Amino acid sequence: MSSQAKKMFRRQLLSYVALLMIPPASALTHPEQITLAPPLMLSPLICKGQIQLAQEQSLVKDEKHLIPHSHAGFITVDEKLGNHLFFWFFPSTSGPESPLVVWLNGGPGNPSSLGLLNENGPIRPLNDSYASRIISWTQTMSMLYIDNPVGVGYSYSDSGVSGYRKDQDGYSKDLYEFIEQFYLLFPEYLNRDLYIGGKSYAGNYVLAFAHRLHLEIKAGRSIIRLAGIYIGGPSFDLHNQALASTDYWLATGAISKKQATEQKRRVVELFEEFKQNQFNFRSTDELYPRLIVHKGRVFYNFANNYYSGEPQVQTFAEVEGLMNSIPMRNLVHVGDREYLFIDSPVGSYLVQDFMSSSTSKLATLLEEKYKVLIYTGDLDALISPAMVDAALLSMKWSRRQEYQDSKRSVWWGGNGNDELFGFYSRVGNLCQVVIKGAGHSAGHDQPGRVFEMMNLFLQQGCIGV
Repeated sequence: MSSQAKKMFRRQLLSYVALLMIPPASALTHPEQITLAPPLMLSPLICKGQIQLAQEQSLVKDEKHLIPHSHAGFITVDEKLGNHLFFWFFPSTSGPESPLVVWLNGGPGNPSSLGLLNENGPIRPLNDSYASRIISWTQTMSMLYIDNPVGVGYSYSDSGVSGYRKDQDGYSKDLYEFIEQFYLLFPEYLNRDLYIGGKSYAGNYVLAFAHRLHLEIKAGRSIIRLAGIYIGGPSFDLHNQALASTDYWLATGAISKKQATEQKRRVVELFEEFKQNQFNFRSTDELYPRLIVHKGRVFYNFANNYYSGEPQVQTFAEVEGLMNSIPMRNLVHVGDREYLFIDSPVGSYLVQDFMSSSTSKLATLLEEKYKVLIYTGDLDALISPAMVDAALLSMKWSRRQEYQDSKRSVWWGGNGNDELFGFYSRVGNLCQVVIKGAGHSAGHDQPGRVFEMMNLFLQQGCIGV
C-alpha cells in the first residue's frame, strides 16, 4: 500500500470509527476525561517469584460478564532495550486437559487482537462495545494471543524504533523469552501440549518461533511440550508463492493470460534485484505494487475476503476502536500505551525478512515429527491454495516426492455428514486443508468449519484418520 493509499485508508478507518461512535485514540488520553492506571508490567513480579500476585493483578475483570476468565498484561522480553510484549490469555472453558494454543497475526503490523476479535476469540466487536461469540476456540483450547513483534498493537519498546526487530532471529528471540516467562507465570501449563500458530505473514513468525523453541528443547534448555504448529493462509516463501499468485486471479477471470505472464516477469525481476543487492524498498508497503496486478480497492478489499467483498476497513475500524476504548484499556491493563495497528511502522524494519523463505525451518519441524497443519480458504485471493502448494513443492524434505504424488480427499461434515466442508491431504505429519467458502480470514468466514478442523488436528493430526 503506497503512502497515499495508506493515508486514504486511514481516513476511511477514522470515518468508520466515528460512525460506530467509538472514540479515536487521540481522544482517550486527556487527563480531564479519565485517569488510567499505568501499564501492568508482570516480569518484575515473575522475577521475584510473586506468581500469585502477578496472576491476580493480570485478571481481566469484566463487569458485564461477557469476557470469560482471562489474564492480560505485559512481559518484558529484552531488559536492555526495554522490549515489552502484550498478551491476552484465555484458559479453556473445557477443563484442565486442553492444549495451550498460541495465536499470532501477520501483516506485518497486525496485532493478534485482530484474530481474537474477528476470527476465533470469545468476544467480538458490537457497536461501541463487545458481545460473546457463539463459536470460540476457547471452548476446547487455552488461547494465548500475543501482539508480535514489538511495535504492533500494545507491544512496545522503551528504546522506540531502535528496539524494533528486523529479522527472524530478533523476533523469535523475543517470543522465546516471552513463552519461558509465561510458563513461570502459569506453571500448570507445562504438562500440556503447546501448539504455535497464526495467520498470513505470521507464517514466518510461527516457523521462526517454533524452530527456535525446538532447538532449545533439543539442547536440553527447555522442557516445554511443543507438539505442533498450524498456519492459515500463510506467507512463508514469498518468491515461489508470488510466482504462483496469478493462478487464482487468472482462474477467476480477474486478469488475462498476458497480465499473468507480465506479473510473473515482474516477480522474477524483483527477486533478481534482491539477489543482486539492488533492493531499495523502504517498507513492505512499497513492495506490494510489485507483487499484485490490481491495486487499490480491488485488491485490498477483495483479496482479503474475495468471496464476499466485505471491506477490511470496517473490520479494522471495529477492532481498533474497541481496543482503544477506555473500558477496554482498563480491562486489559495497558494504561495510556498507544495501540499501533494501521499506523504501525514495523513493515519498514522487516523488508529483508519479508523477502526471505522459512521453508527450511518448516522442513526441520516436519522431519522432527511435529504435527503441522496448513490451511487456506478456497476463495482466498491473497494467499491461495495454489500459492501454498508452490511453496510446499519447492521445499526440500524427505517426503517431497510423496507430497508431489498426493491427492486431495473430500471433507464432508455437518449433522448428516452431507455438507461439503472442503478438501484435505495428509502426508506423514503434514496436514493440508482447503476450506470451502472461506477467504483469507477463514475463521471469520467459516467459523464452524475452522473450529472443527482445529479440533480434529489437535486430536488426530488431520481431518481423516
